[in-house]
Amino acid sequence: MARQSTIYLFNCWFLDVGHNHTVNFNNATNQFNFFMNYLKFKIDNCTYLRKERTLKVPKYIDEIALCNYCAFQNSVDGKMEYFFILNKNYLSENVTEITLKLDVIQTYWFEMNFTKIKSHIDRQHLWRWNQDGTVADYNMLEPEDFEIGEYILQNRTPLYDYDNKGGYIVTSSDKLSIKYSGGSGGSGGGSSSGSQSTLYKEGYVSGNGLWFIKQGEGFSATPYNLGDGTYTIGYGTTSEYDHDHYNQLAPECTEQQASEVLGVSLYDNYSKQVYDTFVRYGYDMNNMKQNEFDAFCSFFYNTGQLSSKSIFTKYINGDSKESIAEVWKETVIMSGTQFEQGLRNRRKAEANVFLNADYNYKPIPNLNGGTITDNDGKGYIPEPYNRQETPTSTIRQNIINSAMKLIGLPYVYGGNYPPLGNSEGTDCSGLCQWAYNDNGISISRTTFTQIKEGKEITLEECKSGDLVFTRGNSDNGHVVMFHSFNEDGTIHVIEAKQTGTDIMENDRTPNSDYRYRNLLGD
Repeated sequence: MARQSTIYLFNCWFLDVGHNHTVNFNNATNQFNFFMNYLKFKIDNCTYLRKERTLKVPKYIDEIALCNYCAFQNSVDGKMEYFFILNKNYLSENVTEITLKLDVIQTYWFEMNFTKIKSHIDRQHLWRWNQDGTVADYNMLEPEDFEIGEYILQNRTPLYDYDNKGGYIVTSSDKLSIKYSGGSGGSGGGSSSGSQSTLYKEGYVSGNGLWFIKQGEGFSATPYNLGDGTYTIGYGTTSEYDHDHYNQLAPECTEQQASEVLGVSLYDNYSKQVYDTFVRYGYDMNNMKQNEFDAFCSFFYNTGQLSSKSIFTKYINGDSKESIAEVWKETVIMSGTQFEQGLRNRRKAEANVFLNADYNYKPIPNLNGGTITDNDGKGYIPEPYNRQETPTSTIRQNIINSAMKLIGLPYVYGGNYPPLGNSEGTDCSGLCQWAYNDNGISISRTTFTQIKEGKEITLEECKSGDLVFTRGNSDNGHVVMFHSFNEDGTIHVIEAKQTGTDIMENDRTPNSDYRYRNLLGD
């Protein structure tokens, strides 16, 4: 048959033959356009190709050393066939034989049929019951060690096409693995100044979050060799993974131009996807904090991975923020390479942003020499990242004002005052949750979880709106909202004290059992 086929060779560095990382698409056009971003060679006018295990290409073996993925398209039917490259064999200076394995997911995804039956898998067990066998307290759920992306998948059966991302019934003889991730990674990282942002609800990192990422990437006005043969310009923009933006900046760019490109790329390819991923997994984004979102976006921008990682699944499952931060520090990509220490430093910095809203990392390095000094060292901050955020001092006063709105209402155990519920009053933790929520800040519902939020502080560090736990780590703990210090050493608080009382202002004398939490990160 006449020459009727085209071969495409890609460097899709994030894909592997075991499908530990794959990318899903809404349609074949989006799929094709995505892979074209990673195109190394296009070979036209080839003879008709068959789905065999080997393919001879007219390229010297060194030319295609970085290619790990390929596709071909026969003009007869026009269908794209996608393959992993398993091996390359030198035949001559002009011909290399490549060994292939069909990527079934990418090749046949849009031809798969799904039975539209929605399903939900949850795994927790109750550890508190009444004598009649009913649940004593639905809040007392013991999570089991069931994590996404940690163990080997044994079997999966297509079940439901969930938002065109695919759904599966998964069975295993041991432990389970469910992985979804997409996008590509960047390379390489403020002070929070005590401000509270909710930009994440629009899919944006905060201005401090953008600054933090700029710190980790470093700025280069001209193409800069990272040391592994990869050239970057601006803030981590490479020709290999983002050639369109690279071409916008090369051969030379200003810091402002680099910041503008980063702002667009960060939203289009990373932060919006982070937001959508959390929503897709059923997480209520009203319960997230801006600094937590910023940290996840920095991680995803740097690694190109999210939902397959324990930090994501632990967060979804409601693990303590402290335990997530510890795992975060050890979630290092490219271990054993020249980049390992730098990546470890970035993980530690991200964990600090996540846990404490502490964006202090280091000055933005200018890879051409020195550091960035414009705009107090932050460089240019494009819209919408430079929107004015409410000072924390104002937020604290607003939280106090909100709490005082409920003074005089009755204490109601388990009550959630509107709009969080419909009772006429609320209890101690419900009061605190409502006051924060009234100011657009989401915190958890119970003393058991609130005592794990934010960061531990001393009595002397307390500010208006901080939470005071009067019974330490007790399971039947009590929480009050700090208002101010009194001259006699007592503290003035707002609290829902107990059944039979009204929500009130009160004075308390701290003792050694008291614990104090700052939930705003200033």
